[in-house]
Amino acid sequence: MMLATACVVKDGFGPERVATLLDLMGSELRDRFRTDEDDRVQVAHDAHALVSAAGMLGFTRLSRLCREIEAAAHGDGDLRPLIHRLEIQRAEVLGTIHKLKAA
Repeated sequence: MMLATACVVKDGFGPERVATLLDLMGSELRDRFRTDEDDRVQVAHDAHALVSAAGMLGFTRLSRLCREIEAAAHGDGDLRPLIHRLEIQRAEVLGTIHKLKAA
């Protein structure tokens, strides 16, 4: 599914623009969620920043997870399980970005 989405995005934006968008997404993933999860405002902000960018590039699981994290950060639940899932998603998406750029 992700590769099909990447092809559609590439056709719509062109390969150079998609490469730039993937680079930006990689940077965002590496830079965001680096604060303590007790800083719920920052966690919500970071999650919100990734929801649409991840979705636009076809990373729908990451987008949905970020939406879930944003909602949870506005509440008082334990963010640790969500942040753990995010770390797994982050690694998967960064790996996919690497593969897409190499293709």
